[in-house]
Amino acid sequence: MTSLPPQTRPLLGVALLLGGLCLAAILVRSLWIQGDQPVNMMEDAPHHLTGRVLSEEGQPLEGATLRAGTLTTKSDERGHFKLNRDILTAAAHAAADGTVLIDAIHPEYVRGGVGELGAMRLDLSENFAQDTESITLFMHQPARLRGRVTLNGAPVADASIGLAYTEARGLGQEPLLPHTLSDLARTDSQGQFALNNLAAGRVAVTVETDLPEFPYAESAALRLTPGEDGGEVHIELRPTTALTGVVFSASGDPLPASVTLSGTQTSRRAATSSTGSFRFDDLPPGDYTLSADAPDHYPDTLGPFTVETGTTASHDIVLEPARGLFGRVVGPDGQPQPGFVIASSANDTRRLRVGDDGLFNWESAPDMPWTLQATSSAYAPSARQSTRLGQPLTLELRPGGELAGVVVDKRGQPMASYQIAIAAMDVPPPHPYVPGRINTEQVETSTGRFRIGPLAPGYYALVARAPGLAPVTSELFEVRPGRTTDHIRLQLLEGASIAGVVRDHESKEPIATASVTLVDPSQRLAPRNAIANPSGYYGLSELPDGLVTLYVRANGYEPELVAGIELKSGGTLTYDIELTPTENPEPALAFYGIGASLRSQASDIVVVNVMPGSSSAEAGLQPGDRILAVDELPTHRLSLPDVIARIRGQADTPVSLSIARPGEGEFVVDIARRRVRVQR
Repeated sequence: MTSLPPQTRPLLGVALLLGGLCLAAILVRSLWIQGDQPVNMMEDAPHHLTGRVLSEEGQPLEGATLRAGTLTTKSDERGHFKLNRDILTAAAHAAADGTVLIDAIHPEYVRGGVGELGAMRLDLSENFAQDTESITLFMHQPARLRGRVTLNGAPVADASIGLAYTEARGLGQEPLLPHTLSDLARTDSQGQFALNNLAAGRVAVTVETDLPEFPYAESAALRLTPGEDGGEVHIELRPTTALTGVVFSASGDPLPASVTLSGTQTSRRAATSSTGSFRFDDLPPGDYTLSADAPDHYPDTLGPFTVETGTTASHDIVLEPARGLFGRVVGPDGQPQPGFVIASSANDTRRLRVGDDGLFNWESAPDMPWTLQATSSAYAPSARQSTRLGQPLTLELRPGGELAGVVVDKRGQPMASYQIAIAAMDVPPPHPYVPGRINTEQVETSTGRFRIGPLAPGYYALVARAPGLAPVTSELFEVRPGRTTDHIRLQLLEGASIAGVVRDHESKEPIATASVTLVDPSQRLAPRNAIANPSGYYGLSELPDGLVTLYVRANGYEPELVAGIELKSGGTLTYDIELTPTENPEPALAFYGIGASLRSQASDIVVVNVMPGSSSAEAGLQPGDRILAVDELPTHRLSLPDVIARIRGQADTPVSLSIARPGEGEFVVDIARRRVRVQR
């Protein structure tokens, strides 16, 4: 088959193609490798890490200053920037943890955090360098805040004003750990203060004074919104509270440890004394959690508990012993979460299971530097953290998102009872999960509404089913951290039916006991299977509307995937099937397709491999090509199984693919479906 060029080309592109860059384009195509990434075409051209700086609304930001190690650059009018990757990689390899920090400063925009906290930390070690080619940094308009400090209604002058953030987001939109900014301003003679150029987030105003009885105070928590005035905060000095305790080992001995106190208004961290004791003074009253970690012991958390005004609360923590590589995984709420921890070193990568108590342990881990990252089906992966044997580590998963919507019947009325599940998912690594690991939800509600989550950020397709109706599978929906993707609408229709005779391809005789099964890539539906009777007759009902694939097999015949069958809700299709006889005891699986392997990558469908001699090879399909559409249907909202099902079809029929290829742009190619055999 032949490739068709794009319908239109800019005049400038024509001129360039006719100019000196034509040779470079030919070189790019000729040197394209069989893989996911193009090779470097010019030996003297530096390899760059590219990126964009965007506002929170997704608008490009010009004039941001980017700093990474010794490199400095600015974003252009489209927010784009690039950094020499070789220099970045060298700096990362020189660092103990194999990472490099990228920070951004803009005259009119800010980001959350301070110093390294909030900057983007890129892992460019050998284990992860291939995963990072382009990054996106987010900044937002600064917030403002003003207020006054009083004691018994009288103004308090020369008080030091700070901010204690319990929620904020960094350049990568990642949630930041609680942090405090001190001495940002001083109150004037009227006890007033003003704070400008503030990062958005959940925050409390802190006050420190020289008054012996009132050394510290905090405001109630408030929310700072990008670009808005947070209003006026009034802080009346009053007596505060304290918390004391001791960290013990399991044997009852005092244990030197690091202790973290987290509350709705403040978070503190301190080291215990040699006797294991600790004390936090000048606390605002409220609810807190208390965490402790010590070498060769599992970290642990107490709470939440309440500390009341004017009291000194006391809470002790007992830590259990541990050896090797160990720690604890918690969710964004600080509660233990099961899942996996990916442990990577220069020579090895392991997947460690995390129990329901959030604990993980690899006692026999080799003594070398390790990088750990926690993953979960419900939340975004934790930040990567460096550690060594015997060092306790707490990995905090970042927020996930939710999917919500309604399921209706053929009249558009809400379904009061149905099941809904994840049919397919495309989640960035590390994510060692499949749809079957996420529980099916039984929905019983008069509104027909459902809510699934939390889920790790990524792309998900849903499948809904109810007795007597055909199941329905959705397109892909994006799940974003901390957000709910709503307004999803799924409609359950009357099922379709298919019936026919299974015959021998050569003799045309019916094949008794042939098995005919509806292919369900999600494996979340009730099986639809039929066994042909002595006359070779089969029949299936309650099938979904649209394209379906059948898996047909019988002893002594090649098993066949019969694809491209289109069914209509409420209708019955007569469809005869032929199987090819074989004497091979382990016959190959046969189907009509194009002879190419595909994979999903961040909602893109990418060609991985092209079978020699296949119709896709004859059409010029190459590894690394992105499939933008199948028969003019865009693929960005389709799951990988759905795309594969649409590419497969009937014998010798054409399928039209819209392709994007680096260096060549977009074009359309028609490929004939031919018989493909794959050894199982």
